[in-house]
Amino acid sequence: MLMPRPKAVHVLVLIFIFLFCVASLRNRNSSFHESSEIPKENCTRSGWLKDSTAPETQDFGSEFVISFADIQKNYTWLYLPEIEEASQEKDILMIVASRTDSYARRNIMRQTWMNKSDSEIVANGRMKPLFLVGLTPGDYKMKKMVMQEAKLYGDIIVVDMNDTYEELTYKSLAILLYGVSKAPRYQMIGKIDEDVIFFPDKLTALYEQGIIDATPLCAYGYKIQAGARIFRDKNDRWYVPESSYSCSKFPEYVSGMLYMVTWEAAQQIIKSTKYRDFIQVEDVFLTGILAEDLGISVRNLPKFYKYPNDIDESKSVDIIAWHNDQKDIQYLNFFKKGLARYQNEKAGIAAMTTTSAQN
Repeated sequence: MLMPRPKAVHVLVLIFIFLFCVASLRNRNSSFHESSEIPKENCTRSGWLKDSTAPETQDFGSEFVISFADIQKNYTWLYLPEIEEASQEKDILMIVASRTDSYARRNIMRQTWMNKSDSEIVANGRMKPLFLVGLTPGDYKMKKMVMQEAKLYGDIIVVDMNDTYEELTYKSLAILLYGVSKAPRYQMIGKIDEDVIFFPDKLTALYEQGIIDATPLCAYGYKIQAGARIFRDKNDRWYVPESSYSCSKFPEYVSGMLYMVTWEAAQQIIKSTKYRDFIQVEDVFLTGILAEDLGISVRNLPKFYKYPNDIDESKSVDIIAWHNDQKDIQYLNFFKKGLARYQNEKAGIAAMTTTSAQN
């Protein structure tokens, strides 16, 4: 039997050592990449308390509870407007988060986009507009005035909730809960601030183009890209404790000026609040952090403007929603001008279509 020469054996040993080192390096790199993903996973899920024993956020008929892992609050529906039976064409329940004393602004909104004569989508029943107002317990004079207004117009949901920024997360969850439990046949639940000028008829085109789809788990509105700063100062209005969300930046989310979530997404958000501690930055919490937890897709809608300076009023700009600081009369006049321009454009397109068909 022939034995390999010493030189050949030496070469084989060197080759074996080389291959062993390459394999070890690959395993080391693989382990590094795997371990580098762990902080990201821990970051996004560190505030999710899967063993939480808190009750679910739930509606009990005349009362409801909004529940987080660290705090639960009970509320009462003080006034519930009548909701007509919804058909398949009832697309959007749009609820305004209104301040208790905003009587004049509510009347302006009733004269503009909430008015059937100015909004076809409201007139044909595809959108139902309402207000949600919180009443501070013990303020009997304010309660009397708001309850009279609610009964007169039949468009206000009244709850015994403090009207403060700190309660905004609770207020927005009350809006979603109302839509899920009191008006379950609406495909989409919307929340809008009272300082947003809104042209809801323009949403119809977004439905027709497939930009808005009511079937999946989605949140729609003015999308803020991932990476927004997190405020850790306890004295800051937008304070978020690291124990609740340990990432250095926020995930993508939808601005609280106006957002719409599918019924299924709203239901999932409501069920999931018990697994996280309370966070008072409402839009980030509901449409960002919880949406990320639940796999809810965040989608941007065109023609949404978040800041007052985004619009030059001297120019013609196509607007669906504009978050602004207009006074009541300015709000009314801007809406009327914008509506007239939209209706003229729509009439012109219809005339051109008719002419083309005849030719």
